[in-house]
Amino acid sequence: MSKVRIGFDAKRLFFNREGLGSYARTLIHDILTYLPEYELHLYTPELRRNEMTAPIIEHPQVQVHTPERGSMFWRSKGMISDLRRDNINIYWGLSNELPYGIKKEGIHTIVTIHDLIHRKFPAQFKLADRMVNRLKFTHATQASDLIIVPSSNTKDDLLSYYPEASSKTKVMYQSVNPQIRQATKNTGQGEYLLFVGTINERKNLKLLIQALGNMKSEDRYKVKVVGEGKKYKRECLDMIDGLGLSDHFDFVSNVSTDELIVLYQNAKCLVFPSHYEGFGIPAIEALTLNIPVIISNSTSLPEIIGQHGIVIDNFRAETLTNALYHIKSKECRSKTLIGVEDHIKKFDPQTITLQVKGLIDSLLN
Repeated sequence: MSKVRIGFDAKRLFFNREGLGSYARTLIHDILTYLPEYELHLYTPELRRNEMTAPIIEHPQVQVHTPERGSMFWRSKGMISDLRRDNINIYWGLSNELPYGIKKEGIHTIVTIHDLIHRKFPAQFKLADRMVNRLKFTHATQASDLIIVPSSNTKDDLLSYYPEASSKTKVMYQSVNPQIRQATKNTGQGEYLLFVGTINERKNLKLLIQALGNMKSEDRYKVKVVGEGKKYKRECLDMIDGLGLSDHFDFVSNVSTDELIVLYQNAKCLVFPSHYEGFGIPAIEALTLNIPVIISNSTSLPEIIGQHGIVIDNFRAETLTNALYHIKSKECRSKTLIGVEDHIKKFDPQTITLQVKGLIDSLLN
């Protein structure tokens, strides 16, 4: 009996270091580890080989496909003929979209909808990008046989705009990068705060700057900020300078996974005051490495963290200031991390991969 052939939209796997790229690589890695019965076909406008993608490219279960001619409309429509050529049984759009026309091909389809940021924070997108996103999301929800979302909160958001997708929308949590899962855990000796994420309005770095400014000077922490940013980052730097906090903030970018692990291992706490997250992978990465987290009370974060974080109001800096004083105590660390190993089993890669197998079997049968 021939292997089931699963095609994946792999652009983000090859093009994005974090976010959707990390999600795609981790999911593919775990399928390769636990489900050897599948043949994986990765479709990307361009093959990019680096330390993150090479183990996937070289795996015997994997075949990578790139367009023979121009790639401008290949992902949105042109790859249909390639899927037909490769006898793909199931096609999985890993980043919110499916190629137009796939529904007519008789190929089963899955799409991962990560979040509804373009709806919830439209100001972060140009008008043209908002319109394109709406078209892509609408088509993906209509053309898919199954929709995967990373949290119940994202499911609620999706169904508020596309209620007709209710019966085929399934929550499937993300697992953590295997390098992070295997790394040595934090021992509690760290002295700096860690902020991980794109430096934009949604991630809410200004709240941390204001909260640190509210503290007594002798109680303030050093902060390491991991991420890229443009206009909002410049505003943050001006705010830091205006509050006399320049010596307290260290911005780092383009870090490797190994470098990120070291930053986690030596942190006092992860501060994640985001206004909106479809999932919030840095929070689970931190808990996996035994680091306390401070999160906002918005969207998916309380769901993902459970009882293992300090929850603050993402619009009130004083609540974060109080939390920063609170984490100075050893009792706070021990209390928030009690039972964390049981909690992160929800994000166990084998458990999640068994969910993948169940979904695939349900489509094929």
